[in-house]
Amino acid sequence: MDPNAAMQLVALAVLCFVLRALPRWRYKHVLVSDTYFHLFCADAIRKHNGRLPISFDRILFAHETTYPYLYHALLARLSPAAARRMERYNGAVFDTVMVVVVYLFLTWYGASRPQVVDRDLPFLTGLLFCLAPALVRIGWGPRVYSGSPRVLGQALYLLHICTAYHAISSGSIGAALVAVVCGALALTASKFTTQVLMFFGIGFAVFISPGYLLVLAGTFVVSIGISRGKVLRVLKGQIRHSIFYKKYTEKYFRGFLQADKNSLRRYGQTLRKLASLARQGKWAPALEWFYFERHALHQLLTVFPHCVVLGVLWLMHPEAAAGERFMMVWCLNGLACFVLTEWKPLHFLGEGERYLEYALLPSLYLSVKWLLSADTTALVAIVVYSTGIYGLTLYYFRKNFAPVHQRHAGLKDMFARHNRMPAGNILPIGNFHWLLLYFSTMPVVTYYANKDETFVDPADFDLIYGNFPYPAKAFGRILADYRVDYIITDRAQLDYYTDYVLKDRATFECRTRLLLQADNVMIFAVTV
Repeated sequence: MDPNAAMQLVALAVLCFVLRALPRWRYKHVLVSDTYFHLFCADAIRKHNGRLPISFDRILFAHETTYPYLYHALLARLSPAAARRMERYNGAVFDTVMVVVVYLFLTWYGASRPQVVDRDLPFLTGLLFCLAPALVRIGWGPRVYSGSPRVLGQALYLLHICTAYHAISSGSIGAALVAVVCGALALTASKFTTQVLMFFGIGFAVFISPGYLLVLAGTFVVSIGISRGKVLRVLKGQIRHSIFYKKYTEKYFRGFLQADKNSLRRYGQTLRKLASLARQGKWAPALEWFYFERHALHQLLTVFPHCVVLGVLWLMHPEAAAGERFMMVWCLNGLACFVLTEWKPLHFLGEGERYLEYALLPSLYLSVKWLLSADTTALVAIVVYSTGIYGLTLYYFRKNFAPVHQRHAGLKDMFARHNRMPAGNILPIGNFHWLLLYFSTMPVVTYYANKDETFVDPADFDLIYGNFPYPAKAFGRILADYRVDYIITDRAQLDYYTDYVLKDRATFECRTRLLLQADNVMIFAVTV
């Protein structure tokens, strides 16, 4: 690698890491719900001498540990304190790995294609990758600012597909081996990445090379070997969870999933209302809506603006796609999954925009390539826009998560006191089940992450999640059936449960006594 390329690569890696690490550098104790689950799993593996147990203690309902475990196993190899530090920066680390892969792959890709003459393509694509709103915003997560296997899975997939294409196009045995190993690890790292491997794989096998099926077959065989068969348990759990999720989504999660979130009528009404507020000089609500709105069309326009530009350029100059078959198929894989999973019957396959994240490299590359020859002003505008979105991310991160950071010490102290009290079952009212598993030492009235009809009784599920994420109205029966000794909730979620589910606050108050409180989080003792 020449000195200029080395400097570009180092600059991209440093920029990527700093942008992702900055929010958590200041706010150390911002842990979202899923992060508590991942840290709890790592603790459980550590307590079992590095082995994945068949089930976890303290989850009250029967289950089998079928969640992808690679990230948990990596954390378990660290001390609890080191795992907490890694939790803060794992998104920054794995995204930095990805930007390095982007630069190196595009450098090889350009060198192997005489028609690609712009030497700045890898750097400019890497720069937009560092700033991409899809990767840096808080979004539905937040993606890179909390400990999660999500970014690890994306990094493994990027390594897998880049080396797989290298192997198919050049015949490199070494690249094929790397592709197989990365794919094998991905199967144990992330549920969503497993889906991408399968769904994108259909497009690659049909439109690029049937040889990709051999790579996928090798991926499964090697994954079974290196996991000593545990990947089969993981895949079985993922399939059963998807079946359960599909069957029960409409009944239990209707409000939570915002079934009308993609209603054009609702979107238009909101847009007109906020435009009116903006004309009155009230910009804050409009800006917050612009940043957090989850309508599919809005996501495409504001989170993946380069894809819109790419689509326009492709329609105007279809000949520009000549010789870019691999990149185009990769883009269309992501777009097809995005569109299909926004269809209500396929919602259970995950958020559509996340499939576009897995096709970010080719969509950014093609956008940069075509804009360099068509309109560099638009390219500059995308860089400026992406920088602005990152600025909004810093603002909303501080606004939304500074209170989470500040209450951490109080939570830790509250649970330290509670853990010295007589043991008993704890019922969460609201989204506290993973937090409980991490902080408490007592059994929690909850289910494992992967729901499975083999273990889940629909009647029990209806009682615990009848008004997701809140329990059913039969409060007294819940306390009796599951021998509940303690309840954890916060003020807002307790108000919702008592006012809108129970419709009678006295029903709750006559059965409980406030025991401990940290900020607005409360632990009640069940008295009768």
